[in-house]
Amino acid sequence: PTIDALANESVVFSHCYAPAPWTKPSIASIFTSLYPTNHGVTNHDGRWRGQGSEEIVKGVLGAPAQTLAEALNEHGYQTAGFVANPWITAEYGFDQGFETFNTTGFYPPARDVLQRATTWFKARDTSRPFFLYLHLMDVHGPYSAPESDYQAVRGSESVKTAARLTEADYNAIPEYLRKPGWASSPGMGLLQTWRGRYAAGVRPADRELGAFFDYLRESDVLENTVVVVTSDHGEELFDHGGWNHGTTLYEEQLRVPLIIRPPGGLKQRRDYKDLVSLLDLYPTLATLAGAVTPAAALGIDLGPVLDGTQDSAPRVLLAMATTEGPDLVAIRAADYKLILDQETGETALYNLRNDATEAQDLDATDQADLAERLTVQLRARLKDITNAGLFEAATDPPSEETKELLRSLGYTN
Repeated sequence: PTIDALANESVVFSHCYAPAPWTKPSIASIFTSLYPTNHGVTNHDGRWRGQGSEEIVKGVLGAPAQTLAEALNEHGYQTAGFVANPWITAEYGFDQGFETFNTTGFYPPARDVLQRATTWFKARDTSRPFFLYLHLMDVHGPYSAPESDYQAVRGSESVKTAARLTEADYNAIPEYLRKPGWASSPGMGLLQTWRGRYAAGVRPADRELGAFFDYLRESDVLENTVVVVTSDHGEELFDHGGWNHGTTLYEEQLRVPLIIRPPGGLKQRRDYKDLVSLLDLYPTLATLAGAVTPAAALGIDLGPVLDGTQDSAPRVLLAMATTEGPDLVAIRAADYKLILDQETGETALYNLRNDATEAQDLDATDQADLAERLTVQLRARLKDITNAGLFEAATDPPSEETKELLRSLGYTN
C-alpha cells in the first residue's frame, strides 16, 4: 500500500534498467552515472574473478569519481546514507560525499535501518537541505519474510506457476536463500513457493517505509522532497534455469522498478514506457537540486519527463559486469536486446515485445542481419566508453571481518 500510494503521485518508469545484475557495480553506477567499464568496480572478491590468486583483492570506488553525494554536499546539502548491504560500505569507497554513512552487519531489517535514519533526521541541521540514501535488503535473499506475509502473497497472480522443481533444480538453490527449517516445509518443491517467499519480502519493507513516510509528512518535509524508489538489480527465480542474481543479462536480473515522486506529488500517476537507466538518477537529481553534473556522466536528466515537457526519448542502453562470465555484455535498443559473449563472439537476440521471457533466440533465424548490426553498434559503444579512460578502480585487501561476512552470505569461498 505504501509504494502503491507513492506511485499514484509519481512518474512510474516501467522500463528502467540496471547497468549490471548485482549490487556492487550497479550502485557504483547509480552513484557516478558511469558504466561499470568506466568506474571499474566489478570484482566479486575472488569467487569468480581472480580465484586462485595469492591475495584476493577488492574493487574500491576510486576517489577520482565524483559521486552524487559529493556533488550535492558541495552544493550545501547534508548527506547521509543508511545501508543494510555488506558491499555498500566505506571500505569499498561508497561513503564518498556522505557526512554520515552507516552500515550494519548481517542484512538488518528495514525497521532497524529506518530507525537509524529517523534518529539522524531528527538531529539534522534544518537550515540545510538534505540528501538521504536508504539501502534496504528485505526484498533479497535469504527469503525470510514473516510467515504471515508469505501466506498473504502465495496465491497472487504474479507468483502463480504450476512448475515443479526436480531434485537437481532444488539442490541448485544457493544455501543462503534458504531459511533454516524450510527443507521440511510443504511445497518447497514448487516454483510458486519460492516466488512467493521472495515476493513476501516486499511487505515488511512497505510497512516500515509507510511509517517513515508518515513521519516525513508529519514533519512537513515530504512535500518539499523528491522521493525515489528503485532497485539495483532483479532476481532470477528459475526463469532461465538458475537462481539468485549477478549471473546473466536477462530481463529478470536487469529490469528494475523506478518511481520518482516530485515535491508535492502529482495529482495522478503518470507512466513513462520508454527506456531509462539507473545512470539517469545522478543527472536528474543533481539538476533538480541545482548542483553540477560532471561532464563525464553517461546518464541523462529525466527532468523534462518529470515536468511533462518530454513524452518520448529513444535510448540505447548497455549492461555488463556479470559475476560469472565477465565477458558478457548486452545492448537494448527499442524492442530488441542482444547479448554478446566477447570472448567467444557468440550472440543471442530477443524481441522483447513479442517474447518478454527471452525464450526464442532470433540470431539463428531471419533476424541475423539485425543481430550483426546490433553487435557492431554494441562494440562501437563499448569502445567509446572504454576510450573515455576516466579512471581505474582502486584495489585493497578486504578486512577479515568483511571476508567472513561475505562468506556467511554465500558471496565468497
